[in-house]
Amino acid sequence: MRTPRPLPPSVRLPLTVRRARVAGLPAGRLRRADLEAPLRGVRWRRGTPRTPRDLAIAAAPLIPEGAVFSHQTAAILYGIPLPARLERSEVLHVTTPAPARAKQARGFAGHSRRLDPHERRTVSGAPVTSPARTWCDLAASLGTADLVAAGDHLLRDRERPALATRSELADALAGLPRGTVGVRRLREALPLLDGGSDSRKESLLRYELVTVGITWLHVNPTVHDRRGRRIGRVDLVDELRRTAIEYEGDQHRTDPAQWRRDVERHRRLMADGWLLIRVTASDDLRVMAREIARILAARGAL
Repeated sequence: MRTPRPLPPSVRLPLTVRRARVAGLPAGRLRRADLEAPLRGVRWRRGTPRTPRDLAIAAAPLIPEGAVFSHQTAAILYGIPLPARLERSEVLHVTTPAPARAKQARGFAGHSRRLDPHERRTVSGAPVTSPARTWCDLAASLGTADLVAAGDHLLRDRERPALATRSELADALAGLPRGTVGVRRLREALPLLDGGSDSRKESLLRYELVTVGITWLHVNPTVHDRRGRRIGRVDLVDELRRTAIEYEGDQHRTDPAQWRRDVERHRRLMADGWLLIRVTASDDLRVMAREIARILAARGAL
C-alpha cells in the first residue's frame, strides 16, 4: 500500500469533511489509511486518542447554527468531575434552541429547549451552555451526591476564578420549566454546596456525612496547634472537638512529596491531641460515613 501523500500545511487536523472540500482536498484523500472518522463528517489522524472532549471540539462545526453542547458534554468541556460512566461516554449532547428540532445523528443526543443569551458560553472554541445551565441539565442523569460534587467544582475559586456563583445556580434552578427532570435533586443539592472542596471524592464523602447527620464540619480550613503554629489545611474539620477527617486519593500514595507532607501533617495533628480519621480511595464512602458517625457519637459529638 502506498504511503498517503502528506496533507497540505494549511490543513489542520481534526477537520470536517466540509472544510476539506473548501480546502480543495479530493474525497479520496479523506479515505486513506492515515485518517479515520471518529464521527460522521469528521476526520482526524488514525490512532488519535479518542476522548469525549476531543470529539466535541472536533465536532463543533457540525452542530446546527445557534446550538450548543450541553449536559455531560458541556460538563466535560468545563472540566466538571463526573462519574466514570459519563466521563467515558462518546455520545455528544447538543441543545438546539426551541422550536427548532433537536439534532438527530449517530453519535449525538439531541435536545430542543429554550436557550437565553446568558446561557451560552464558548470553551476551547466550542459553543456550550453556561456553567449554571449545565449544572441544571446534569440533573437528568446525576443523583444528588454527584450534583453536589459538580456544584462544588463550579463554586471553587482557589487557583482559578469560580465558574459560577451560588446565586447563579439558584437563579438557573428557579428558571427551569415546570416538570423538568431532576428539579427535586437540584433543590436538595444546592444548600449543600461548598466551594472549599478540593475533589469530587471529597465532596461525595461530605455528602455522605451530611446524610448521617454530620452537618457542622468545616471544609479545608487551615488548622493551627494550641500554640498558634500552623499545621496545614485539613479536608474536613470539627474544631470544637478537635477531629480531622482526611480523604486520601491515589495521588496521596503515588506522589512521594505529597505522601511526606501528609505524614508530617498527620503527625503534628496527633501530637496536638487531634483525632485523625483517614478515608482512602478504596473505602466505601457510605460505610465510612456511618463509621465516622459512630466514632463521633462515642465522643459526644452526636
